[in-house]
Amino acid sequence: MRDPIFEFSWARCDASGSCTSIPHATGPSYVVTAADGQHRIELRVVARNEYGETEARVQTAHTVPHPEPVLPPPAAASDKKSGAGASATKLALARATISRHDRVLDVLAPITRLASGRVHVQLQAGKRRYRFTAPIDSATGRVRFRRQIPKTQAELGTGIVTITYPGDADTRPQTVRLRAASRPAKLTVARPTITAGGRLRAAGTVSARAGGAVRLQLGYVADGKTMSLQLKAPILNGRWNLDVQLPQVVRGAMARREGAVQSYTLFTGYLQERMRGEMRSYQVGFDPTG
Repeated sequence: MRDPIFEFSWARCDASGSCTSIPHATGPSYVVTAADGQHRIELRVVARNEYGETEARVQTAHTVPHPEPVLPPPAAASDKKSGAGASATKLALARATISRHDRVLDVLAPITRLASGRVHVQLQAGKRRYRFTAPIDSATGRVRFRRQIPKTQAELGTGIVTITYPGDADTRPQTVRLRAASRPAKLTVARPTITAGGRLRAAGTVSARAGGAVRLQLGYVADGKTMSLQLKAPILNGRWNLDVQLPQVVRGAMARREGAVQSYTLFTGYLQERMRGEMRSYQVGFDPTG
């Protein structure tokens, strides 16, 4: 497999979240100017090879003050906690099925044992939404329920399930959104790793009947802010693979991280085959030899 070709673009973003491309800023690095004052700087990276393309976006954690000559260099790595809400929630969705006969939504969702309280659940099937809450079992580290749902939704046999955890004093908020259906996706994931040279490697399998892509999200805390990076791997004959060089701005933010980098790998589902979505969560490993 050939190494991917990267395309870089930079933008400045205001307080409302609106971003404007910076003319001629198309390289892997960027030196801020006076025009960037009181804005966040966003880097967009597109990687392409013969199997398709992936896209990643990352923003500076803080607005650029006046004046600011250059972006700060990466600092030494730290495993220091940032205080309340610093721990990853590790919410994943192992199973979400809809039984037409029993009219039941059956869900199993692993979650960190540090989490507490209840999650908010929404099932969207057809043009209807059905909402309720479900308890977190902190002793076992999971959300597990079988919920009776309206007949009109059950008859469809599939729908989109959204589970939202609001967070607490020890864990960060998180939302998972996948398709519920009867056919399993059989998603498998090898623990993602990042090499000393900054390459992210992840791979796994999924049902040969699956189509689309597997999505990988990395979550971590840097500079007191929750950061995320999302990548996409096309599914080819029941297999998916990511082997990409992380941009320098992402590697710098990870070097300043507080705690671990958590990965969330998800297949969102495949309506054509009535195949449910599945999700796996792992702490990212760091390979000093790569």
